[in-house]
Amino acid sequence: MAGVWRQPRAGRRVAFASVTTLAERLGYSADDRLLIINCDDLGSSYAANVACYEALRSGVATSATLMVPAPWAREAAASYMGEDVGVHLTLNAEYDLYRWGPITHAPSLVDGDGDFPRTVQDV
Repeated sequence: MAGVWRQPRAGRRVAFASVTTLAERLGYSADDRLLIINCDDLGSSYAANVACYEALRSGVATSATLMVPAPWAREAAASYMGEDVGVHLTLNAEYDLYRWGPITHAPSLVDGDGDFPRTVQDV
C-alpha cells in the first residue's frame, strides 16, 4: 500500500494515510506505467492544427496545448471537437519572420516590432 509519512504526536502511533496515484485515478493499477504524448504548439500554424487534431483523433496523441495568441489559434478553437486540449502559455515568439504578440494591449510584453520578444532572455 502506498502511503505518506505522518509525524506522530507525542504518545501516538505512527500511521500511513492511503495515497492514490495518478495512474489509479485514471483507472490503471498503481504499478502501471503511462505515456502521455502531448501535441505542442496547437494554433501556431494551419499545418500544426491539422497534425495535432489528426494525432488526437487517431489515438496517437493523448493531449494538446493551444497557444492562444498564435496566428492560427482561432482556427484551432473552431476545429475543436472535445479533445483533451490545455493552454500553452507563451511570452515569446522565437521565429524570425513568423511572429505574434499578446491578445490584449500590453506594451511591456512586446519588442520594438510590437510582437513578443524572440528569446527568453529578451523577455
